[in-house]
Amino acid sequence: MEGRKEYIVEITKAAQQIILTKLNDNYAIDIKNNNQSDIVTEIDIEVEKFLVNKIKERYPNDGFITEENTVCDPNKDYVWIIDPIDGTMNFVYEQRDFAISIALYHEGIGEVGVVCNVVNDEMIVGVRNEGLSVNGIKPSPLTTVNLRQSIIDVSLRTMVTLNEKGIANLFKMSSSILSHRNIGSAAIRICDVALGRAHMYISDTLCIWDFAAGIIILREAGGYDNYMEEELKFTSDRVDLMVANNKGIVTELKDKFYFNN
Repeated sequence: MEGRKEYIVEITKAAQQIILTKLNDNYAIDIKNNNQSDIVTEIDIEVEKFLVNKIKERYPNDGFITEENTVCDPNKDYVWIIDPIDGTMNFVYEQRDFAISIALYHEGIGEVGVVCNVVNDEMIVGVRNEGLSVNGIKPSPLTTVNLRQSIIDVSLRTMVTLNEKGIANLFKMSSSILSHRNIGSAAIRICDVALGRAHMYISDTLCIWDFAAGIIILREAGGYDNYMEEELKFTSDRVDLMVANNKGIVTELKDKFYFNN
């Protein structure tokens, strides 16, 4: 697995440079699924094809799940799950807070997760049962916090949806937490929780490529997630996801703000 990890990091760095050289270019933007909040650029597709082709050169028998669907072949022992630009809206409008996310799963188990915060030049790598690193340096262990000490990332859209579905009312949580944020990149935010920069992330609209790498990193940090499948379901279905510094703050949040908890 070590050789695969090193190769993932190598090709991710190359993809990072492709994005940085095109950051200020004029490029085409398309809307996906008739949803103006779900966009894709030609750079997303170019980077995805670059990563897929590089992996195929080295590991021709491996499978793939990719956001832009340039290839889809999940029925292999080794499966690469790729989001070429997680946070495309940020990429287009803010030119920051977006990431390359690559995960390698073997027989349904997450082995290696790599998230590259492109503009911050930060490469976060998690390897199952071996821990995580940030630009090659092992971070400090997580410090357990309670709800009142927590920075929580949840979008307004997710808050509205949870309320409309009768699941939770998070509109009243501000007096019970330290702060609320929403940066628009699941991969980055899951890693932030793993590194103690934030303490909870909640979303009701994620696909496997949004979190496959981040979950591996988070688990190596000792964080909590509610994605309880023993084997990851290799589909494009959207799922609800909650990740946290520890399970205790999840319990506190649910006790206070979830209906019928």
